[in-house]
Amino acid sequence: MKFELVHDLPRDPVTAWSLLMSDEYEAAVGKGSMQREVLESRDEGGVTFTRSRITSDKELPGPIAKVVGAKALSYEFIERSDPKTRTSTWEVIPSKLADRVTAKGTYKLEPGASADTCVRRIEGEVVVKIAIVGKKIEDIIGQEIRASYDKSTDFAREYLRTH
Repeated sequence: MKFELVHDLPRDPVTAWSLLMSDEYEAAVGKGSMQREVLESRDEGGVTFTRSRITSDKELPGPIAKVVGAKALSYEFIERSDPKTRTSTWEVIPSKLADRVTAKGTYKLEPGASADTCVRRIEGEVVVKIAIVGKKIEDIIGQEIRASYDKSTDFAREYLRTH
């Protein structure tokens, strides 16, 4: 399942990138919906590599939880962020069934309609190779991604307006 999410934001791309990629923002946006633990972070020639463990606070539906072998989504999130291009590539490695589930994509801030706005574009693909329930799990993951970014968009807009 491929997806694209596009959101207009109220700051120029450079400022928005600086604020939205900050540790302060990451801590604030995740409150109440997930737990995030940074496992590794380093600079790779101007590109920031980060590997984090994310655990959703939302429980999976019973039948899906049984197939996955966990009550909630838990995964490693690997991201390479380039402030020069305001682009990051990301990959999700689930704690369960990593050999059957792939999720990866890009996050980019582009110039908006005016000099003091930008567009956040998230593109990605989720593939679940599990007979019978694979597409359903893809849908659940897709819904989780969409809900997470939709919820975070309102927060991001307010954060950008006030910082």
